[in-house]
Amino acid sequence: MPYSEWAVEARARRAKAAELIKRFVAERRVVIPEPDEATEAEYRRAIDYAKRHNLTPPGKRIEKLRLWNRDLQISLEDGPHHNAKSEKPESAPLVHVHARCALFTRWWLLSRKTGAGSPYPRRFGAGPCACSQSRFTS
Repeated sequence: MPYSEWAVEARARRAKAAELIKRFVAERRVVIPEPDEATEAEYRRAIDYAKRHNLTPPGKRIEKLRLWNRDLQISLEDGPHHNAKSEKPESAPLVHVHARCALFTRWWLLSRKTGAGSPYPRRFGAGPCACSQSRFTS
């Protein structure tokens, strides 16, 4: 496709994506019976455009699902995607780290970068926690 036609193609794809989102908001679930490759590619491109350009309604996500009878089901679901990075919940408890553990952890990470290794034998778990390792170093 020549460069001069890119804007026309982008406008057409945006219109298709906006139309599809309006349909999802009205119907919540659309089933395309046994789509051929060209139809499926057209829907995939429109959905991808809607996702990349934030055309989905706030708090919603688009899910595609291939059904057992080769039908394509596309739905508008609530909430973020399950694999999306989420914010830290406000109710999460703080984890307090003993000062000796924090100091040893910093040393252990630095020694791994420089290749010095851990002074603890492997069989005792050469991990970064000094509290669990201190009984093995006497």
